[in-house]
Amino acid sequence: MLRPDHEEAIKLMCLGHKSSEAAAAMGVHPSTVRRWMQRPDFSAELERRMAHTRAGAQRKLNAHTDSAASVLVELLSSGDDKIRMGAAKEILDRAGVVAGTKVEITTSAPAATLEELRERAAALKTPAMRDLVVKALPQGGQGDGG
Repeated sequence: MLRPDHEEAIKLMCLGHKSSEAAAAMGVHPSTVRRWMQRPDFSAELERRMAHTRAGAQRKLNAHTDSAASVLVELLSSGDDKIRMGAAKEILDRAGVVAGTKVEITTSAPAATLEELRERAAALKTPAMRDLVVKALPQGGQGDGG
C-alpha cells in the first residue's frame, strides 16, 4: 500500500504535472519524487492511474466524434474556398478513401482558379474522391481559388 505522500504525487502527475512540479507542490525535493518513481509499486500504480486517465479522456473524445464529423460536413458549404477545400481534404484523409495513401489537394498557388481546381478534382482517380472535392468547390463561373 502506498503512503499518502506517494498517493498525492501520483494524483498530481495524473493531473498533468511533471514530477518536479508535483515535488514543488508537495514541498519535497524533485529527486525524492524521481526516487519514488523507481519503486515498482509506485510506478505500477502511476501507470495504472495514467492509463485510467487516458481511457477517460478517450471516452470523452469518442463521444463527440459525430459532432466533429458534422462540423466538417457543414464546412463543405462554407463561402470561403480555403475552408471548403480544407474540409474536403480532411474528410478524404480521415475517411481513407485511398487505402494507405494521403490525398494531397492544395490551393497554395495564388493563380489557381476555380476552373483549375475543378480540373484537378476531375483528375482524381476514384469517383468518391472526385465527388467530395467537386462538392466542396463553388458552383458557377471562374473565381479565385486562393
